[in-house]
Amino acid sequence: MNKIMRRISLIVVVFVAMLGPLSVAGKTPEATVDMRLNAGRMDAGVEVTLNALEQGAVISPLLFGHNLEITRRAVWSGLSAEMVANRKFAAAKDNRPKRWEAVGAEDAVRIDSSVAYAGKQSARIKVPAQGTPFGIRQQQDVLSVAKGKSYKFRVWVKSEAVRQLQMRVTGDSGKVIFEKKFTCRPGDWQLLSSESVSRVTWTNSALEITSKEAGVFWLGAVSMLPGDAFHGMRRDVIARLKQIKPGAFRFPGGCFAEFYRWQDGLLPVDQRPPIGPTGLSFLLPNSDDYDSHEIGIDEFMALCRELDAEPAITLRVSESPVEDAASWVEYCNGDRSTKWGKIRAERGQKESYAVKTWFVGNEVYSFGRGGMNNPGNYAKKAKEVAEAVMKIDPAVNLVGCTDLVYGNINKGWNDPLMAQAGSLMAYASVHDYIQDSLRPADLQAYAAAATRHRKPAFERIFKELRKPIVYDEWNTAWGGAGSVGMGFCVAGVLNLLCREGADLNIREAYYFQPVTEGAITVKPL
Repeated sequence: MNKIMRRISLIVVVFVAMLGPLSVAGKTPEATVDMRLNAGRMDAGVEVTLNALEQGAVISPLLFGHNLEITRRAVWSGLSAEMVANRKFAAAKDNRPKRWEAVGAEDAVRIDSSVAYAGKQSARIKVPAQGTPFGIRQQQDVLSVAKGKSYKFRVWVKSEAVRQLQMRVTGDSGKVIFEKKFTCRPGDWQLLSSESVSRVTWTNSALEITSKEAGVFWLGAVSMLPGDAFHGMRRDVIARLKQIKPGAFRFPGGCFAEFYRWQDGLLPVDQRPPIGPTGLSFLLPNSDDYDSHEIGIDEFMALCRELDAEPAITLRVSESPVEDAASWVEYCNGDRSTKWGKIRAERGQKESYAVKTWFVGNEVYSFGRGGMNNPGNYAKKAKEVAEAVMKIDPAVNLVGCTDLVYGNINKGWNDPLMAQAGSLMAYASVHDYIQDSLRPADLQAYAAAATRHRKPAFERIFKELRKPIVYDEWNTAWGGAGSVGMGFCVAGVLNLLCREGADLNIREAYYFQPVTEGAITVKPL
């Protein structure tokens, strides 16, 4: 079954499920299927006839896209398989690393900004006397382990002298689950690594790193991953994503895109500087306003290939030179004769990633920094970015950061953009978070209303801008778990996209978002 037909099958299932229990009344071979649906009453039914041989308009898989935005728990304790919080010691309070506690004495552990491995600082541990273990400890739900499952550990350490370092995972009452001793040599940063299979299942375990030799040592990065991780991502979550069959993925956001440094993602994962702080309380509250940059461009592309999904990328505009955007496009789409295409090939990906859709910033009108939330400044920068990108690959589709939220058209923002860069933009961006209170009694009516209210909004947008639409963020709200009410609303919008998306000039749509915020619920490992 091809990709388009798979998605049509999913839509049929969604809307049949909305009507009530299903029973198959009869069918003719490979042609007509009659389905009688009990619509909640014993004395009434709805009869649906599907003729499998009669073909209608083609529904684009790009209408079934998802945002893969690095926010809240979408990646951390979501898609990412990394189990150690604040693993590069970026988040700190009172000169101590958050999410960690001292072993031995509170004053034994400090943040040291004069010695750094990834980012701007490290954790400094001082062992005051020989014989007593001092170090650092972390205990949390995501450190649960399962019997028979393999786990990989990495610790980057720097020491003043030769010392023994002990790493262990413990359960309640100090029960040892894993234990490994290493010998550290003095000098530069060194990697200590190990892999072990758990003999027990234990929730809320603790990771501990200590030493008994007097002196000072530093920890730069600590990692604990399931042994079967896919490019640092959870295979169980990927399996759930495969069930959704997203037509496309948009990365890395969203508001987060305006903080994302794509070149850092080319470094080995432990060396990538953490991203943050963002200063936006809603972005990364579950990881202390930092992301440890587990997913870079190559990991993202590997995920898209695994899911058979088209990649789409949001370029950073705020406080980022135009050359950064152009070089990212060249890294993804350039051939091996180009500077960045050669770098990609040397990293193992000889063929172009062929990314077609590129967003020129995200919600810059609200969250642009360095003056980018000024309409004139953004219009000028958008033109410069678009011209630089089109020189690299004139076949890409650029999406302008138009202010078209909830169907409102902000001419004060959009007119300067269209005047300066409109000829270079293939699409206009529309964001839509309905955020209405959904009462169970109104769910079916609300699904119809969601469709009815969105249609004229799309018609107004196209009439105003004369640009096809990319519906790149949509849901009832962001930041919350999925619900029955959300499901009915989503079904209504999907109905609109499938039936009238082409007539409304909607080329692509990206649901917000697949992991932990609507589509699937992810629990700690």
